[in-house]
Amino acid sequence: MMKASHLNLGSHTSTAGGLENALLIARKVGCTCVQLFSANQRQWNARPISDEQVDLFHQTWQQTGLREKVVHAS
Repeated sequence: MMKASHLNLGSHTSTAGGLENALLIARKVGCTCVQLFSANQRQWNARPISDEQVDLFHQTWQQTGLREKVVHAS
């Protein structure tokens, strides 16, 4: 019998207002992982992600303690 080390529980969360918000929302509702779109899935054109946004995302990731993140492209 295989023993599971942990169960990931997550959801798609909104990136409105910044990518880091998806992480904060996931943590707030009790998720252990998060899944988000890299851009609006209803459009082809997307704004580039700045270095500052990337840094804030990584800092927030560390603070939340989430285990897994999945990003999928539009």
